[in-house]
Parts: sequence; C-alpha cells; structure tokens
Amino acid sequence: MYGALLGDMIGAPYEFDRGSKTKEFPLFGRGTEYTDDSVMTVAVTEALLDALPDAADEWTERRLVNSMRAWGRKYPNAGYGGRFYLWLRLKDPQPYGSYGNGSAMRVSTAGWLYDTLEKTGAGKDVIRTAVSLGGDCDTLTCIAGSIAEAFYGVPDEMKKECRKRLPDDMLRILDWFEKELAQKAD
Repeated sequence: MYGALLGDMIGAPYEFDRGSKTKEFPLFGRGTEYTDDSVMTVAVTEALLDALPDAADEWTERRLVNSMRAWGRKYPNAGYGGRFYLWLRLKDPQPYGSYGNGSAMRVSTAGWLYDTLEKTGAGKDVIRTAVSLGGDCDTLTCIAGSIAEAFYGVPDEMKKECRKRLPDDMLRILDWFEKELAQKAD
C-alpha cells in the first residue's frame, strides 16, 4: 500500500508534465501530496479489510461502492475525472463503462490480502522511471509503486515521508492494512 501511496504523491507534481523526461528530480517537494488515486486506494482497502474472507460477491461489491463514495465525498477535490466525480453523487450509482486506468491504481492491496487468483480476479528506480514517461504521472506511479513494493519493499524513510503527507483517517486505514498483513504472515 505504501508503494501505491508514495507513487501517487511523488508523481502528482509531474502529472502531464511534458518536460525533459529526466529521472533526476526531487522525490519530496512542493506538490508532493495525495490525489484521487490515494483516496480511492484507501477506499478500496477499507472495503476489502471490512469484507469477511468468504463474503458474497454482492456484499463485497456494495461495500466497495459505499466505501468509494464515502471517501470520494469526504475528499471531493482530490482530482477525480468528471464522470467519476458525477458517479460519486448519483442516488443509485451504476457502472458507467469507464475507459480509464482507475481500477488498476486502486486495487493494489487486493493482491496482498487475497492469495488466490479466484479472490483477486527492472531496476529499483521504478517511480522515477514512471515519472520520466510523462502523462498521467500520479496514476502511472501509483501503479508502478504498488508493483515495486511487492518486489522490493519500501524503505522506512520513504514510509515516514508518506505518512507525513496523509490525513489521520487515511493513516488509520493504512495501519489497519499493515496489521492485517502482519497477522497473515504469522
């Protein structure tokens, strides 16, 4: 989860930057803050943690929708796309056929919490490389960071920087997630 959150934060200041495509930039500077990608990662994580291991798909789906809408409404200015922003406010939200990459950046914790495909459906410079590609940097780095965390882990100093930039309610979900992972490892 730290990888996804850090990727989002570090990529945020460079989103759609058409600059030099360099890998030399400050990881933590002005504009290094969470966006909709972190908010929805937290929302999905909360819903999955709340779901019983054998919860019915329909129950889990409702929990996911409710969690995403609650977190999205709590952080309405996090940078959502227009159609998703409207979905957050509908009385009866339905799938709307998004063609974006939102789901890829929001589900990183599912792989940590579920150990079967049935349940889930390079170098160490991963986030810098993703930023250097340009485009939707916060989303690209959110996805890349979550994958890199699974492969390399996250250094403690990076976790501290991440935690400094999150509000308490998001930290509560992050801590809950970490506790669940520790219990799974035992």
